[in-house]
Amino acid sequence: IYLGTSAWVAQSTRSRKLDIAHFMATVRTCLPDDYLYLGELETAGVCLSWAARCFAEPGSAPLDPAALEAAANRSPPGARGLVFTPWLHGSRSPNEDPFARAAFMNLGLTHQRCDMMRAVFEGVALHLGWILEALAAKLPVANSLRFVGGGAHSELWAQILADVTGKRIETVEEPQLCGTRGAAFLASGRAFPSHTPVKTFEPNQLNVPLYRERLALLQRIYRTNRPLFPGMPRG
Repeated sequence: IYLGTSAWVAQSTRSRKLDIAHFMATVRTCLPDDYLYLGELETAGVCLSWAARCFAEPGSAPLDPAALEAAANRSPPGARGLVFTPWLHGSRSPNEDPFARAAFMNLGLTHQRCDMMRAVFEGVALHLGWILEALAAKLPVANSLRFVGGGAHSELWAQILADVTGKRIETVEEPQLCGTRGAAFLASGRAFPSHTPVKTFEPNQLNVPLYRERLALLQRIYRTNRPLFPGMPRG
């Protein structure tokens, strides 16, 4: 799982795969006879950047990642029933829909800023879990998933992903540099080194059923609102 400005879930494979219904397919890798089967989320880490701007005090700088995570940690798993749909720039996989838009659903008078922050973390993770479901229909999924990209610096995001997917999440040193490091090894002609995980996050079995229900809810929200998206005014 890569989580940066956008995000994707991928699995290596020796054969071509195509899932038109879920907008997922293989791309060639730098290795002979090797492919990467993947699905993409258009807006992932940028959802957090957007929240940092919108929820900062008027006239102050956007909240930094540590402040965002601290705020989100003040809200319990499930964000007190609040659901964020992370489609700030449409949806790619598992539903190709340029008209899809983000929303906070089930927002009530009791919700606070910390709940909205946590809902953003959870909404991105839930959508990635949705992509993983579609990927698992074509390829076997391991019990451990590597988590890379700038978002992998967030222990909260890693734990939520573990709870959403029901899989062990592993992070590596300097996860935002994985692509750069791979390009450097390709250019040098040297063998790829193995990356030993520096941290692992096990699913909290108390939270797994909660997030399974929330993923089903996110899917229903999308399917219910899809007919409305094309007619929505654009800002």
